[in-house]
Amino acid sequence: MGWSPELRQPVKTLPAGTGDELQGMKRGIFEMSDLIAINKADGDNRERAECTRREYENALHLFRAAADGWVPRVVICSAFSRDATSEIWRIVLQHRAQIEASGWFERHRREQALDWMKDALLCGIEEELRRDTVVSERLAAAQRDVSEGQLSPFLAARQILALFRREKRSSQGPTRLNRD
Repeated sequence: MGWSPELRQPVKTLPAGTGDELQGMKRGIFEMSDLIAINKADGDNRERAECTRREYENALHLFRAAADGWVPRVVICSAFSRDATSEIWRIVLQHRAQIEASGWFERHRREQALDWMKDALLCGIEEELRRDTVVSERLAAAQRDVSEGQLSPFLAARQILALFRREKRSSQGPTRLNRD
C-alpha cells in the first residue's frame, strides 16, 4: 500500500487475477484506502482486471462512509503501458481538493499535531522513567509481576508513577513550564 503522510492518501495497488481478490477486505487493509488501483490491466489480463475492479467496487459498499466524506475509487491500470496513471493522479488531486474544501484536512492536521505532541510526551516520560535507576529497577520488577499475574497493571502503573514523583521531588526543586 502506498501512503502519503502529507496528503493522507492511502492508495492500494494489486495485480488482477491472483485468486485472492477479496482477501484484503478481511484484513481491513481496504477499509482505509482512498483509492484501489488494479494493476497489470493489459493484454489478456485486462478482462480479469475489470472483473476484479467490479468485485472491489461492490465490496467497498459494505464499509462505513469515511470520516472525510470521500467515497473510495477503484480503477484498473497498467504500470507497463502507463495506462490510467493520469487518471490515478487526477483522483488523488480530487480527493485532496474535497478534503481541503470540507475542512477535514485542516481538522485532521490539528488532531495529528496533538497526537504527535502526546506521543513525544509519552516517549519523554518513558525515557525519564528508565533514566532513573530506582524507578527503572522497580519498573522491571513490576513488569515481571504484571506478566506473571502477581500485580494488576493499573496498580503497577500507579506505584511506578508515585515512585517516580517521589524520586523527582527528592532530586530537584520545583520546575516551571517553559515555552522554549
